[in-house]
Amino acid sequence: MDANTIKSKFNNFWAKNIATKPIVLSTTERSDSERKSILEKQIIFYASAGWSLETQTEFAAVMSSGKRLNHILHLLLSVVTLGFWLIIWFFLLMVNRITKKTISIDRFGNISIENRRI
Repeated sequence: MDANTIKSKFNNFWAKNIATKPIVLSTTERSDSERKSILEKQIIFYASAGWSLETQTEFAAVMSSGKRLNHILHLLLSVVTLGFWLIIWFFLLMVNRITKKTISIDRFGNISIENRRI
């Protein structure tokens, strides 16, 4: 299969399945228990994908993915290896970012997700 065929199939898939489906937002107000249930389902979904829950309020939650670097360990390794470890440390700083998602549920039960990279 050549590149043009793959591109054509992707464009057809996009046009049929994704681009033409409108985002439908609810305009019916939901009860507090329904909104809490929607948020709980979202938290379970992201937790099953490896995200961890940082904070949660009634209708919002902050989830995070990634791990912080142990800078003291990397500093000690840099000193012991006479600075050669700085290359690895710099690479890890660029690659290993923490990603946070703020999930909130409005009064109509619509989900809004804000992504941030730290």
